[in-house]
Amino acid sequence: MPKPYCNLNAFKKSIIIKALRPEKLMFMMKQFISEQIGDYYSSPPPIKLKDIYPDTEARSPIIFILSKGADPSDTIKDLANQLGKKKELKSYH
Repeated sequence: MPKPYCNLNAFKKSIIIKALRPEKLMFMMKQFISEQIGDYYSSPPPIKLKDIYPDTEARSPIIFILSKGADPSDTIKDLANQLGKKKELKSYH
């Protein structure tokens, strides 16, 4: 932010961002939450595939919604090896 706005608290900065750059508001709100109550509440918990695998079946698969650069394929391959299901693992990309 320009120099006159650097001393504003995160809430006031978020109001300015909403007015001038609404596409940046989600980033600003994450920063606001992190500053106010901590990163624990603004970051998703890491998912352990081994913990959620028992809840899956052919009719209720695990669906990954990925962001750019995210690739869970190594984690999936490791889980398949641990469970002895490497032969059943298929990749559709």
